[in-house]
Amino acid sequence: MAERDKALKAPADTTGSKTTRRLTFTGLTIGALVGVALFLVAGLTAIGKGPAIPHLGDVASLAVAGATVLLAVATATLAWLTRQSLATTEREVVIAEAGLEEARQQAKLSAALVTATNQQVQIARDQLAASRQPLLADPRETNRTDIRPDERKPWTFVVKFVNIGPGPALVKKGLLSLGVAHHVASDIGPKIVPSGGEVRLAFTFHPETANGVDAALTRQVMNGGELAVSAFYHGLGREQAWRSVGRLSRQGTYDWQLVDVEVENVDFNLLS
Repeated sequence: MAERDKALKAPADTTGSKTTRRLTFTGLTIGALVGVALFLVAGLTAIGKGPAIPHLGDVASLAVAGATVLLAVATATLAWLTRQSLATTEREVVIAEAGLEEARQQAKLSAALVTATNQQVQIARDQLAASRQPLLADPRETNRTDIRPDERKPWTFVVKFVNIGPGPALVKKGLLSLGVAHHVASDIGPKIVPSGGEVRLAFTFHPETANGVDAALTRQVMNGGELAVSAFYHGLGREQAWRSVGRLSRQGTYDWQLVDVEVENVDFNLLS
């Protein structure tokens, strides 16, 4: 804006003051009048109606002088007009450049406003997602299951998680793990767990199965070793997915307790 205001004052700086312009115009006018007068005197003298000039060559010189003066005046006038035109053009260029710079500044400001708006939208989305985020945690109670050393019957673990988050959890998968060996939950109920509700993950396997994973889990149970249990779930908006994983620790002959539950974000592909 300052550059454009400065450009608007440019004519006073490039073409001179009003007094200078007035003197220039006066000089050009006087020169033109002198040239015309000389030319007229020479013409009138040539036809015998002007002042007496003894030599014809003097009359011709007078006419040439008048024409020369007029040519000089015309040249000076053209130069002055050209200067005025150049000054106007330079002023317009300065104004155009100032306008372009102002447009660039406005574009930068608009981009900054768009970025700030996008950030505000993302913050609002994050806050909305947090207000609906489920959180499956350990229920802080003993998970009892009847596991007796009867090799003729299948063994079943029922592990419970409680949803302490503000939003419902859609539980997709449960795993009973021993290192890198995993046994998938045979039943999940309910699969949609409201805030404050519980989900039960049932893991069933036979001690005498030919499956190597089940055999390893059987030995771990018989030896009283700890196992890991994981629940995979997401919220209603499918914006994020989580895994809650804790240790299943043996507390007595038939009592197992879920402890030390941790929650982490996971990729949605792990829910399938």
